[in-house]
Amino acid sequence: MKKKLHLHIGSHKTGTSSIQVALVNHKEKLKENGISFFNKTPKGNIILNGNAGFWINRSIDQYDNLINGNGFTVHKAKKLANELNKTSCNTVVMSAEAFSWIFGGDHISELKLALAQYFDVNIILYIRRQDQLVISHVQQGSKNINPAFNFYSCSGEALPKYKSYYDDYLDFNKKTLLWESAFGKENITIRIMDKRLLYKSDVVLDFFNIIAPGLTVDSIRVNESHGFEKTKVGHLINKSGVDKFFGNKIRLNLSNGKKALPSRLDAQQFYARYVKSNIELNKRYHLSHSDNDIFNNDFSNYGENRTDLWDEDSANQAIINVITSLDKIPVKAFLLFRLKIFIKQILRKSM
Repeated sequence: MKKKLHLHIGSHKTGTSSIQVALVNHKEKLKENGISFFNKTPKGNIILNGNAGFWINRSIDQYDNLINGNGFTVHKAKKLANELNKTSCNTVVMSAEAFSWIFGGDHISELKLALAQYFDVNIILYIRRQDQLVISHVQQGSKNINPAFNFYSCSGEALPKYKSYYDDYLDFNKKTLLWESAFGKENITIRIMDKRLLYKSDVVLDFFNIIAPGLTVDSIRVNESHGFEKTKVGHLINKSGVDKFFGNKIRLNLSNGKKALPSRLDAQQFYARYVKSNIELNKRYHLSHSDNDIFNNDFSNYGENRTDLWDEDSANQAIINVITSLDKIPVKAFLLFRLKIFIKQILRKSM
């Protein structure tokens, strides 16, 4: 008899980090109820934040594959399957939103073949209205140089101009068909990131209700999006290539106030490209009570005018915050940071 694997593949900005931290916090409780939470790296180290993305080839030299349609790949699928099978319980949970960056059906099929040796697999995918997801994902891209920063070619706009390759990530019907063709439609669980549709209006509780119905857990919220100044300056820090030490210190001193948002019309036009695909997905999975679009058409959180542009006051305040952040950097801490980097470089050369 095979074990059961719940494989949570994202999407990004759908409460995934909160789910992962909750899984870490309740790891022992899950085990007591016959469920193992898998949070190890390929080298066997414990992943403290619960995000098992280490099993995805997502190094910076792979970022162009997100733009050319190849996407990321699983790192040693057979080894992953073996490590998952070593867990003590008959039900296993693994979570990594980096799985959402896999665009190749052949790579997903390879993963399926490796896992099928030991597991019956349930794929769990949370989706969010595309305009909202992208805005939040772009804000995520400002926190450091990461796949989202590269994928959206972040230039300071809250909602980037549409590019055709965005569909590899944002066309949920297309994405679901890839996973469905490998794992089977009956093994795909799709949930809508909308409080009105989530179990007890909470994504963490909703997720646990899928993997362990009836289990009482505490919810948590982490990795929330940045405001206007942190997002705008964060993108500039990434583009400048400034030393990571300085970049992190600057970010700590930035304001996290109002959100950078597009105009209502821009958001509606961006989203309109995905309505047809969403309807097709809804027809196949019956995610809403009709065959209409999955998501609501409420765009009232946007104003008539965009709020992602600098003005004299916001630019001046950002400059002041950057300058004062540099004044707070202790020289000793910086020297220690550079020394650690130097030692790591020496060790790499000697290996």
